[in-house]
Amino acid sequence: MPEFLGLPEEIWDSASLEINVEGGLPTSSFEKILAVMHSRPVLDLIPERAFRRAKSEKIPLSPTKSQILYDFSRAYVVVDRVH
Repeated sequence: MPEFLGLPEEIWDSASLEINVEGGLPTSSFEKILAVMHSRPVLDLIPERAFRRAKSEKIPLSPTKSQILYDFSRAYVVVDRVH
């Protein structure tokens, strides 16, 4: 799942992934999800304004927004395996 979020290879276990989510994922994680999906999800995962702000200020997404991305990516990976 870390590769789905565009995270470095060093982040391979649940503990290190959890630490990254709590500290805020980079905006590139959201961009990676969109690239893998080849479209924007119908559900607005992260408000556009929050994403633009984080990207322009070069700050990580909030822990809450990061948790949303993490939860979405977990569900996506499971569905992809089943499909």
